[in-house]
Order: sequence, then structure tokens, then C-alpha cells
Amino acid sequence: MKVVGQNSIVEKFNIISALYNDKKISKIPSTLFISPPGYGKTTLSNYCISMFGKDILKIQGPLLKNKSDLFNLLGRKKDSEIIFIDEIHAISKNVQEMIFSLLDFSKIEISIGSGIDQEAFIFEYKNFTLFGATTNPELLTNAFESRFSIVELLEEYDNKSLIKIFDNYILSQELNFHIDSEVENEFISITNRTPRDVLIKSNKLIWFLMSIKEDILSKKNIEEFKCFLGYDNRGINKEEENYLNFLSLGPKSIELISHHMLKSKPYIQSRIEINLIRNELIKISSRGREITEKGKKLIKLV
Repeated sequence: MKVVGQNSIVEKFNIISALYNDKKISKIPSTLFISPPGYGKTTLSNYCISMFGKDILKIQGPLLKNKSDLFNLLGRKKDSEIIFIDEIHAISKNVQEMIFSLLDFSKIEISIGSGIDQEAFIFEYKNFTLFGATTNPELLTNAFESRFSIVELLEEYDNKSLIKIFDNYILSQELNFHIDSEVENEFISITNRTPRDVLIKSNKLIWFLMSIKEDILSKKNIEEFKCFLGYDNRGINKEEENYLNFLSLGPKSIELISHHMLKSKPYIQSRIEINLIRNELIKISSRGREITEKGKKLIKLV
């Protein structure tokens, strides 16, 4: 498994895993990763967990609605596995309370029956460890977040890391493509600068080059690929243009934009807004999303 970027986090877990594997510490620290969508939280969690000689047992937070859901998950868990909950902010409050007990005491108590017939059963899970990931940390209570020994905000990826992810993917496909190093930055410029989007567009690029029977990624080919993806000579695609035109009517909330564009809020934030913000075409203020003067000039409103 290859992990590119997030060097400070990887180095921290190199140190912690060495202490654990040398039996200098007995418990793997429960960890929470925070980032926008597409940053590779699951991949990073898998990599960090593997450092301890463990496997990952993954589940989506929205699937943990009832206490029985968590109990069933714990029943499936092997000693060699560490549970990873993606979108952990979406679990129910009842399940959160059980997780509090697991993180604090490595055990949970289940009551069966009622009144004088009620009976309590305690289930112990020695040195319980949990990895979690969220794109919405504001939905986590302070009480929940504080129970994680390590809370890490993933760093933005620089061009060097994104190009490395791109190169690794092309090599993994075992295709005889020649990549002109001068156009790699041009390719990265049409992604939203997350590993997920780099991989998605890399796959589309391979298909595009094969369809035009080219084995060289040149400046000419990358320009044709940008047109294929719907980017115009201003460097924006149709979705971004529609977004900017809507904002030209005045500040808008993310909810209103989502309704207007018939796209989910996570899609708007991770696939459309991220580049518009980075290129200073829009800004987020107390009034909502606003188009900047630079954005107005781009769509020729001034």
C-alpha cells in the first residue's frame, strides 16, 4: 500500500507503532481524521492500522442507527481487526453513548428486561481502539471528539504529492504511456486537488488517450482532454459557469445553491466550490456564497 502526502501523520504513527510493536505501550490510540471529501481518510487509516499488524473493519456511520447495529459489528470483529467508522458524525446518539463506554473503559453494558426482572450484562473488549473519519467535525460533540487520543486535520496536497499520486496510478495500469513532465501540472490544475479526483480524472485520461490512439500525454493532448471534460478557454466547466451565474444574482446559501443545481451539498462543496474558492472566483461570508470581482470579470459582468 502506498500513501502519498500527510507526512507528519505518517511519521507520528511510525513512532507510535514502533513503541507498540516493541511492547513499550499496550494500547493503540483511538484516532479521528478530519478533512474535506476525497482526501483519502480511509486509505490513510488503513495504512496506519497496518503499521500495528492489524486489519481494518470498515463501516459507514449512517449504518449505525441503533445499539444493536454496534453490538452486531462488535460481534463480527476479530481480535486482529480495528474498527474504522467513516462519516462518524452520522451515528446516532444512542450508539455514541455506547462508544463512549468503549473508548473510556473498553466495555459496554447491556440491560435486558424491565423492572425487577431487568438484568445487566457487561461485555469487555480489551484495549478497544477505534479509528474514525469525518468531513463534518462541527456535527461531533466536544464530549465525543475529546475521547479520541489523536485528532488530526489532514493537510492540503501540494502539486508534488498530487503528481506523485498521478504517476503511481499510471504506472499501476502497466500501460506504455509517455508522460511529458511539463504537462503534469496542467493536468493537476483541472482536478479539485484531492487524491480521489486525481484518480478519477487519471482513469478518464487513460480512456481518452486510448480512444484517440495516443500513447503520449502532451500539451496538445491535455488541452483536448480539457475540452473533452467540458472546460472552456477560461478554465471553467459548465457546472462552475452555472454556479457563478447563479451567484451573480446575489449572495446565496449552500442550501439554495444545492436546490438550484439539483446537486447535494457535499457534491457542491467538493466538486464545484473547491476550485472556485482556490482561484478566488467566489468567497464565503456571513451573507453566504458570493461571487468576487475576479469572478464577475471571468463571466464578463463588469
